[in-house]
Amino acid sequence: MPVFLMTVPAAAFILASACPQPPPVKVHVVGRVDEIAIGTEFDLAQLRELSDRFGRGTKHRPLGYYVSQISGETSVSIGNAQQDLCMGPIEIEVTIELTSRHIEIAQDLRNNACQFNAAVVHYRQHARADAAVFQRHVVMVTQILNRISASDLFSAAGNSGVRDNTLVPVIQSIIKPALDEMHIERVSAIEAVDTPAEIRRLEQSCSDHL
Repeated sequence: MPVFLMTVPAAAFILASACPQPPPVKVHVVGRVDEIAIGTEFDLAQLRELSDRFGRGTKHRPLGYYVSQISGETSVSIGNAQQDLCMGPIEIEVTIELTSRHIEIAQDLRNNACQFNAAVVHYRQHARADAAVFQRHVVMVTQILNRISASDLFSAAGNSGVRDNTLVPVIQSIIKPALDEMHIERVSAIEAVDTPAEIRRLEQSCSDHL
């Protein structure tokens, strides 16, 4: 039986052994919280109508509201800084923003500084509760991505191949459960501000000014 011998240059073995398998994964997560804008577009009657229409029943008379949005961006870069046969580090950057933060106060209260300020203080508490949940989940997303290896990413990419644009949806699917959980917890945390003690403070804080 004939025997075939194949000669491989020694340089190829050197390159192969020098390549980290798999390549390192570098993660950078940025969480941004926008400043809050305060407006007085609606009066008390309109705020009540909005509350009834959108099912945002509150535990007290709506003197305003607080709203915000979550936006985000994901990018992946696969480098080759060594300029050899090795795949370079996989760099993941995720930006999550708590944006469009707005407190609306009933325009009826503009002529009553005490009630206006009391309402602002109240809805700022809603905003702080929202930001606290947001910041906690930014840390959670960072921890999740720091546990991901290149092998995990390659396996999840499957037949799509390993390219910058194919890994972006993989990253987004990995962090989606944490972002979904953040949305649920934000709603609960905002609603939890309306304790009996806080409602009493809100309703009685200006009783001496009447």
